[in-house]
Amino acid sequence: MNNQNQNAGKIREAIMKELGLEKLPQEKQEELIAKMGEVILKKMFLKTVEKLDEDGRKHFEKMLEEKRTPEEIEEFLKVKIPDYDKVLEKIVGELKEELKAVNP
Repeated sequence: MNNQNQNAGKIREAIMKELGLEKLPQEKQEELIAKMGEVILKKMFLKTVEKLDEDGRKHFEKMLEEKRTPEEIEEFLKVKIPDYDKVLEKIVGELKEELKAVNP
């Protein structure tokens, strides 16, 4: 978990720097990261549902209803969607480009 937290911190710093937001107060940075996370999750949800077959969608919905852990859901998606990591990278990249366009 500690390594995962370090990686998340590095990613956060890179995003803030790339968007030119590292000079904002810490509180504002956290707010922006939380909002970006929400957008990424929503986009990821839509993209993953599109890529699942009917049985996969039913199983995914069942997992959500059962309130399975994010780790369990991610593992399921990685198995069902061969290019899952690439899809996630693409969504994050698109979001960064959208944010750059708004904050040149």
